Parts: sequence; C-alpha cells; structure tokens
Amino acid sequence: PRVFYASTHQSPHYPGTGRIDELGLGEGVGSNCNLPLPPGCGDDEYLRCFDEVILPAVRRFRPQFLFVSAGFDAHWRDPLAGQQISGPGYRAIAERLRDLAAELDAPTLYMLEGGHDLEAIAWAVRHCVDVLLGNPPVADPVGAAPSVAAPSIDQLLAQARELHEL
Repeated sequence: PRVFYASTHQSPHYPGTGRIDELGLGEGVGSNCNLPLPPGCGDDEYLRCFDEVILPAVRRFRPQFLFVSAGFDAHWRDPLAGQQISGPGYRAIAERLRDLAAELDAPTLYMLEGGHDLEAIAWAVRHCVDVLLGNPPVADPVGAAPSVAAPSIDQLLAQARELHEL
C-alpha cells in the first residue's frame, strides 16, 4: 500500500502479467495500474494514458518520490515491439512527469530499462535528459513514426478510469 506502480506496455508482450484488472493484493489493492496497449499505439495514445489515468492516479496517491523505469522499446524503430512512440513523444511524457514531480515536490529518479535500437534509444534518452536539464527541444535525426492508423484505446481508458475510480 506504500508503493504505487503504473505501467504502460504493449499487450500481449508482457509475459504472464500486466493485465488491466491486476490492481494489487491485500492492503495494496488499488496501488497497481496497468495499461496494456494494443500494438500500433503512438505518442497520442501514450499521452492520453498519462493525462487521463496515470497522472490523476499518482496525484491521488501523493508519492514522496517518483521512480521512472524508462523503457524505450515502445519507440517506433524498436525491432521487437510494435508501438509507435517518437523521440518527441518521450520528451512530452518526461515533461508531464517533470511537472508532476514539481507539483508534488517529489524528487525523481530515472532508470534506463529497455529498447533494442541503439540510435533510437540514444535520441529518446536525450529528449528525456534535456527535459530534466531544462534544455530546449532538439531536432531528432531518427525522425517521426510512420503514419499509421492507431488503434482506439477509448474502451481501455474508460475501464482503467472505472477500476481506479478516476
């Protein structure tokens, strides 16, 4: 009950766990928030997850610090996953987390977790570090994700808001 955990991840790539209805156990029920996303989700879908579910849930929990396990395998160039986040998309997530940390007066620790395209990881990390250092955005030589029709996550977000009473 003292740790709130939120995860955005491609489903069914998260082996054996990560279902939306896994809310925690015992006294910790409600302190676990999984958002299993279908393949093809990009910047807009991930930002909606943060804006509509994760940030409100974290605000309600009021943590003393934020620990960000920053996985870059959702980058559009990752050869093993099927998500479509761009470097600027990672920057937008980092900006939201920076603002949340300031609002909560919560120190933040970032930990590099994953990703499989070294150039994409390097630039996505650069975007996040620039946010933490207060640097302006830079041009991303990796480029934008290919234009594809993203799946709807409306039902997923509605279910998450209901499960977490948001």
